[in-house]
Amino acid sequence: MVNNGAPATFAFRDELVFTDVLRMPFEDSMASVPAVRNVFIWHTWLDDLIHVHKKSPEQIVKAASDVLQDDGFWGFVDRLRQGRKLVITADHGYAESRLFSSEETEPDVVEALRETFGASRYRVASEPWLARFMPPIVLTENDFHVVMGQRKWKVQGGFPHLIHGGLSLLEVAVPFVEFPPL
Repeated sequence: MVNNGAPATFAFRDELVFTDVLRMPFEDSMASVPAVRNVFIWHTWLDDLIHVHKKSPEQIVKAASDVLQDDGFWGFVDRLRQGRKLVITADHGYAESRLFSSEETEPDVVEALRETFGASRYRVASEPWLARFMPPIVLTENDFHVVMGQRKWKVQGGFPHLIHGGLSLLEVAVPFVEFPPL
């Protein structure tokens, strides 16, 4: 199958590229991988796991460890390596916000963050960010306001334990693993 629904904006769009998004168990996913050279697979497993256990990172670590030691996962990895190099990466990272410092010392900072972002880390910049705090805590880039640094603030319902989006480079590591072909 050619491009399997990849949007026209996909950087590697080509008639020789197969793309797919998979949500089934790894051992069941093996049959979905064609014997062509250029394959881009997005598997939703880790995102799904994070959303199920978003309030308890310890359960994510345990569940991920179990899956990453399972023969189904490694069989899928080996299938992807047949005749081609395999790179495993993520489209974004997550951080455990329970370890972030709480903004409490300056009420005007907390109020500006709460009003603009709620419990999120970024939002569309529909109007300029006028608040000037030192050190700077919000960056506006590509029409988005982004909270920088490991900060959180009190919001109704509580701040999420795991967050993504708007994270600065050193807050989270996005894995990048490369395997040679088999």
